[in-house]
Amino acid sequence: MIRPVSDNKESSAQASSVEQEYPTIWKTFFNSTDVPEMIATPYCGQFAVSREQVRKRPREEYMRYQQWVMETKLKDEEIEQVMGSLWHVIFGREAV
Repeated sequence: MIRPVSDNKESSAQASSVEQEYPTIWKTFFNSTDVPEMIATPYCGQFAVSREQVRKRPREEYMRYQQWVMETKLKDEEIEQVMGSLWHVIFGREAV
């Protein structure tokens, strides 16, 4: 479970770098929509998605995700954590 950091300085001090970066990442991926208080998905889970669901997003969005992965300053393990926590949202599910 990831709890994106709010403006609360106390929670910011205890948050991981992924949680601190998550609001920016969310806005980059989902066009500045509201950042959820919590993002949860099974860790190291596998998923199946239909062709129709994949095609609901334009190719350019997937290219933007790839570009972010290639350009971010996060460590590989942190990128994996971010992408692993976002696939269900990318393919149309709620954050939790």
